[in-house]
Amino acid sequence: MIKVLIFDMDGTIIDSDQIIINSRIEMIHCFKESDYKIDIERLRSYSGPPVEYAINDLFPEKDHDFILKEYRKRTKKYYADLKLFDNAFEIINKLYLDGYKLAIVTSKNKEMCLKSLKKFNLDKLFSFIITCESVKNPKPNPEGMLKVLDYFKINCNEAISIGDSEYDYLAARGANIPSILLTMCKRVYKNKINPLSYINNYLDLYREIKKYDSK
Repeated sequence: MIKVLIFDMDGTIIDSDQIIINSRIEMIHCFKESDYKIDIERLRSYSGPPVEYAINDLFPEKDHDFILKEYRKRTKKYYADLKLFDNAFEIINKLYLDGYKLAIVTSKNKEMCLKSLKKFNLDKLFSFIITCESVKNPKPNPEGMLKVLDYFKINCNEAISIGDSEYDYLAARGANIPSILLTMCKRVYKNKINPLSYINNYLDLYREIKKYDSK
């Protein structure tokens, strides 16, 4: 019996790829050479790992703390355009009403995570939230997933992880939690992975969870 559903945020609940791309482009224009060639797919790949990964990858020659501070200061304005995936609120609310406990394990910082949830009235549906400040080892390390299991006092087979990236899958696998990957953002996976299923919309996600829970 499934008791807890563990959601990622970016690329899973919120359709934030363009926000991530736009904010990184601004940073590149400000802090890279004028002839720096922008690779959009590379920027898109930063949805999943912690923001520190993108900073180290894009700006290895710059002071890390300075770039991180500048990024967090500049990125907030892009969140005015934040949106949910189609049917995300309706299905998450339905899962909540069905009696599932809902958790989040995200690499976002706490401020932006809570701001995003409150924007769409989702904050009251999630009873436990793990952000980048909550763990020493972010995804793909399973630390956040293990904290969820411990909080709810459940076994790994009583939860399902729902994410969009290889980082989500690997974190869930490290905690022996079955996972579903949402494919609305069309991620490229570097490694061979084997989730329960690949799902392209929230209506199908609901049906897949119910099908798995009935086994």
